[in-house]
Amino acid sequence: MEILWNYYYWNTDKSDENNNSVITRFKYNDHYFLLTGDLEGNGEKKFTEYYSDKDFPTVDLYKAAHHGSKTSSTMDFLNLIQPKMCVVSCSACLLYTSPSPRDGLLSR
Repeated sequence: MEILWNYYYWNTDKSDENNNSVITRFKYNDHYFLLTGDLEGNGEKKFTEYYSDKDFPTVDLYKAAHHGSKTSSTMDFLNLIQPKMCVVSCSACLLYTSPSPRDGLLSR
């Protein structure tokens, strides 16, 4: 397990909890798995800017950030990680469901 992003621990503004999510990457043999917590677009932008000039391996499995909502999984972020497969955590019991077809995650 690698902790790729822990902005929360050195960010002085603690009000934006979602964008302070820790990003972890797991490697098993030659396969990479990326977990992004509740990260949203602003956090993804900081992460993408930080890693844009680094060699970032293609991700085999990406757990969609922020339950796959429209506020996450931006094109710049997806272009950086190049996921082969994406999973979305959700609950069948919640009134608010995400992603919805209008969110566009599936088309991204």
